[in-house]
Amino acid sequence: MCPPGASFLGLAIATRIVEGVGTAGFQTAVFTIIAAEFPENLATAYYYTKELAIVACTILCASLLLLGPAPFLPMPTAVWSVMVALAIFGFGSGGTIVCSFAGSFRDTLDRGFSDNLATYGLVSSVFTSSHSMGAFVGPTLGGYLLDTVGFRMGTTALLVNEILLISCLGIYCASGCCRRGGERQPLLRAVT
Repeated sequence: MCPPGASFLGLAIATRIVEGVGTAGFQTAVFTIIAAEFPENLATAYYYTKELAIVACTILCASLLLLGPAPFLPMPTAVWSVMVALAIFGFGSGGTIVCSFAGSFRDTLDRGFSDNLATYGLVSSVFTSSHSMGAFVGPTLGGYLLDTVGFRMGTTALLVNEILLISCLGIYCASGCCRRGGERQPLLRAVT
């Protein structure tokens, strides 16, 4: 049951968000509220996160094909294609981030780490550090790529990078390394 003033406060806050931040902030808040109602997402409910990461990388490839557009596509860069491509890019990027975090945490537990707050902190800090490093290195190399080859070829270079990543993940999953069958060699030895 909802408290008596919650609907009024929600409406008042939503109105202030639209006035202060604009429609983008309001949409972010609405989707965050809706997403909070679903605590289990596909990456946490479905055990094979690497296969989901391949799907997310494929979505990223589709967005990069349209974003440039790729030199082999006979279409000019248009505002509508960039907007659609960026929306698709958001879905793919979100998918890769969620799958990689859920998968890295699950792999850490499979390697023998205990399911406690210290393990959550370790995985979160490594993930956040690598994400922050990517946020620094990405724009640096992206600016160089943009100055050197231009936007259209730069997005094609990103497309090639995603295809290589899909290939590596596909080979890894096809080799049987994705299957959960216990540890090959215990990482942590039991203390007796």
